[in-house]
Amino acid sequence: MQSAVHRVDLMKAQDPGDLWDTSGVVLPSANLSELHEVITTAQALVAREELPPFEEVGDFKSAGDMLSTITALTNEALRGDSRATENLATSNGLTELLVKVKTVGDRLHEAELARRTRAFKMVREALAHLHGAGSVEQLIEQAPTAICRLGFDRAILSRIDDSFWITENLYFEGDQQWATEVCDIGRENPQRLNPGLVESEVVRRKVPLVVLDVLRSPHVHRQIADATLSRSYAVSPIMPEGRVIGFLHADCYYQRRNMDEFDLEMLSMFAEGFGYALQRASLLDRLSSLKAAVNSLANGVSSLVDDFSSCGIKDSSARPGWPEITSGGAADHSDESAELPLTRRERDVLRLMAAGETNAGIASRLFISEGTVKSHVKHILRKLGAANRAEAVSRWFTLEQRGRAQSRY
Repeated sequence: MQSAVHRVDLMKAQDPGDLWDTSGVVLPSANLSELHEVITTAQALVAREELPPFEEVGDFKSAGDMLSTITALTNEALRGDSRATENLATSNGLTELLVKVKTVGDRLHEAELARRTRAFKMVREALAHLHGAGSVEQLIEQAPTAICRLGFDRAILSRIDDSFWITENLYFEGDQQWATEVCDIGRENPQRLNPGLVESEVVRRKVPLVVLDVLRSPHVHRQIADATLSRSYAVSPIMPEGRVIGFLHADCYYQRRNMDEFDLEMLSMFAEGFGYALQRASLLDRLSSLKAAVNSLANGVSSLVDDFSSCGIKDSSARPGWPEITSGGAADHSDESAELPLTRRERDVLRLMAAGETNAGIASRLFISEGTVKSHVKHILRKLGAANRAEAVSRWFTLEQRGRAQSRY
């Protein structure tokens, strides 16, 4: 953790902590030049003090707001409003100004539509890149990088575990050391989803949100905010089955700009597609675990048959009497159907145990914490009356075999 603290301190020393004025993507140079010409003309014809400084115009939203202001002031001047006519030229000049505003506005609208088309294409391409992921673990590894392909500088993937928000994977463009250290800080300081936290509101409402003035906000994860030095970020929920299980965060730190609604829309689209990809990967993980369990069971049966054969035990057509495992681990001979006394999640954990997965591997596949896995394993051992993982798997195989045998009669 010493290197992590050193890295964060180094970034803080380089960052003065000032606020950013720019929001959204910067205008193309051609549109910016046309806008500058219109503003210069307007300053000569209408009340100059009513117009925002040109330096405050840099993105599509601020440009649109500037054109709307110029249009309103020009219309007032044409109506002869004394407050707006002190520095006026002729009415012809004002009419020409309105025509210029309309022309520049149309071109600005075309540029914004083109940007949206490119952005949505990038979202589709980023999601298509994830289609090659065959497991939840691979998706977690690839998602933050894919998010940054949308034009963001940094991305965070995190999960919710027992009402705690925990970082899972991060990607910072050109600075993975910083990303790794921030991820460690997030894991060492899990944030409870208390009322008042922005992410708690995301969970409650199931909607994405933009957060501004992060360095001073009391409604953010303080340790992560201080470590990332973010001024503004967008956050979208991950909801593969309509339930929020995690978050995707993104910002534009290196571009030194705040997030806007279009950024939020892009991240939300990606998060929705990522949720579907997560469902698919989770299903593939379960199928893989079931296949491994079936193969292990088949190998065990084959070995058992070989052992019987070597002992001279002949096959019998009599119905086998499968022992039923009670909570205390004792066996009795009952013809009743044996129900596996585990929850669905415990069965998922047990199948992965049978496939030879470690607690860390199970946590990654099921998108839960390692501590939760340990709790599930403890409950499984108790319910099956097993002393260890191997015995639990063995008893599970026995119960599964007994259930199949009884279903045939």
